[in-house]
Amino acid sequence: MFFCPSCSNLGNVYKERGQLQEALENYRHAVRLKPDFIDGYINLAAALVAARDMEQAVQAYVTALQYNPDLYCVRSDLGNLLKALGRLDEAKACYLKAIETRPDFAVAWSNLGCVFNAQGEIWLAIHHFEKAVALDPNFLDAYINLGNVLKEARIFDR
Repeated sequence: MFFCPSCSNLGNVYKERGQLQEALENYRHAVRLKPDFIDGYINLAAALVAARDMEQAVQAYVTALQYNPDLYCVRSDLGNLLKALGRLDEAKACYLKAIETRPDFAVAWSNLGCVFNAQGEIWLAIHHFEKAVALDPNFLDAYINLGNVLKEARIFDR
């Protein structure tokens, strides 16, 4: 069905213009036409986040992952959304699955470090931030996260 990408692309245009309602309508139309259209669900989730409909965004990400559970970036995005909603254990599970799928995905290691830090697991947070910077020595956010945790814990010899 060649209309699915067209609807999703039109949704992207509307989203870029700030016309979220029209974007959402096009993304929903795309996934109705082709229920296994993963990019449609991903675009829908991003637009739902922009529209502040977080629970529906979670559902859109979950649906995309049902069609392809190995989408580690999507799983990490879902983890970020869950973390923002305060659902830390669910976020942690997403990051762990992303790392299981792609062990060298530094972003998931750093995000998992943020969850551990929020849960007061300082040493686990430090470990995960260190792993993130080892995997990607240019990953500035991971260095910042590591530095902040070390400073908060008053660990100055690392």
